[in-house]
Amino acid sequence: MAGEPQWRRLHPAGLIVALAKSAKALAGLIVAIGMIVMGRMSSDGPNGSGMAPMLIGIALAIVVMLVLVTPIVQWLTTRYALTDRELIWESGLFFRNRRTMSYDRIHAINSVSPWYLQPFGVVGLTISAGGSSESDITLDAVDAAVQLELESLRAKAGAANDSNTFDTQASEPSEHIKPVRDMQSEHAPVFTASPRDILLYALSDIAFLASALVIWGFWNRISDVLPGWLVRRTEDTVLGLFAQGALAIAMFALFCVIVMLMVSLVSAFLRFYGFAIWRRGDDLVISRGLITKQVTTLPVSRIQSVEIRRNVLRRLLHLCTVRVGLSVVAGAGDDDDDDDDGNAQSASVLLPVIGSKRVYDVMAKVLPEWDLAPVRTHRTGRGLGRYYLAAPLVALLASLMALGVVLLRTRTQWHPPLPLAVAAALATLAMLWWMATRALKWRTEGFALLDGSHRIEATGAEQLTLVTLVTHRSRVQSFTRSTTAWREPHGVESVNMPLFVAVGTSAVGFHAMHRADANRLEEWMTSEAG
Repeated sequence: MAGEPQWRRLHPAGLIVALAKSAKALAGLIVAIGMIVMGRMSSDGPNGSGMAPMLIGIALAIVVMLVLVTPIVQWLTTRYALTDRELIWESGLFFRNRRTMSYDRIHAINSVSPWYLQPFGVVGLTISAGGSSESDITLDAVDAAVQLELESLRAKAGAANDSNTFDTQASEPSEHIKPVRDMQSEHAPVFTASPRDILLYALSDIAFLASALVIWGFWNRISDVLPGWLVRRTEDTVLGLFAQGALAIAMFALFCVIVMLMVSLVSAFLRFYGFAIWRRGDDLVISRGLITKQVTTLPVSRIQSVEIRRNVLRRLLHLCTVRVGLSVVAGAGDDDDDDDDGNAQSASVLLPVIGSKRVYDVMAKVLPEWDLAPVRTHRTGRGLGRYYLAAPLVALLASLMALGVVLLRTRTQWHPPLPLAVAAALATLAMLWWMATRALKWRTEGFALLDGSHRIEATGAEQLTLVTLVTHRSRVQSFTRSTTAWREPHGVESVNMPLFVAVGTSAVGFHAMHRADANRLEEWMTSEAG
């Protein structure tokens, strides 16, 4: 490339983003400084040595320097350029970082528009390439038109020179990825989530139960810095409530569930309000968010897998969630749910919640290239229940015996310590959970070979969530077979097939299957495409 690139600076509103990030990153340090100053003031007393004002001044100076100076320097030293072939980004004062990304290596473009940037018509962009998020380029504040400019440059670059192992090989997309330009209007969304859909999503999201553990962990962390009298009074209040009887405990539990459901409801509307999917040529454009607007552009050819997921509540309500497997962390998501195990997972959600009877009809409009349809799968665990259930059954019996010993001891003069009794009860519950998850795997694991053996549909379970996954043979990295000394004589093996997926289910695995099924899968994996 001849000459110096035409550098551009971030929008001045980027200072707001940088300040917010700096304050968030330094929140713990600010709290620690505040606690030190408060402790020093309380130890000096009303007739102290007068060191408190000086300490407060020093602490404020440190906070101002860290919160204000760092973002300003970062904004002043950050620049980017859009050349004919690549995106270039530079940042840093003393240690300059330079990152380049060819347009044909872009996997996803994610834009985030928080409420404080919307009045300026400014968005934050995350441009993702295959691999880890460390290779991403983040532009904290640019004009919204920059995203369209990048998408246009990426589309012109095409995928002819794709050599990244995460990408679809040039010879294989034609097997099931067919261009659908002009098949659908680029102005009308092919799917929108109604408020009713978001409400059902929130009420069927079992992740809200995990928020109780988050609250408990947060309390344990802050109880060390809170005044002792406040911690004791809080614990005495809770213990006193439990001492009032089963009805009081039940009412308290009901209150906690209602509060957590309300939190789940608010969180779901903040994340998915206005959720819509468009087809723009061969790209999927996903828009969502109530206060913070997020727009993600995904090339269909970079989608590695499609998953239909149903947790316990959604199975009872005949609902499911659809997401795609991506080879890159597509943006900076900031949310979790039962099906999304990391902060970036929401970028891969195609349908937050939808009726099980409608899912294939809607997916035919969203991703017609994948030709998704219900098929009959071969159940690999049939007749192999003992290999799934033997280990959890033995562990469950052992935990029940330990719990029984503890309960019997309570009837004698010796009373076991409360932690020991709680540990025995929790161990029993954990073994019951293990048993239930293994039983679900046994009943659901299976596969079907599709499209003349170019694609595979695998079924199984993650914890208590049923998963139906469709992927292409070219997305499978390797094929691993394993067995044990007691499985070998019976022809029983385990199979694991890692996928080129960074967001979503990263492997297709079968806990136990007959050797004939493993041979069939290995032959499918190693056979030549086309």
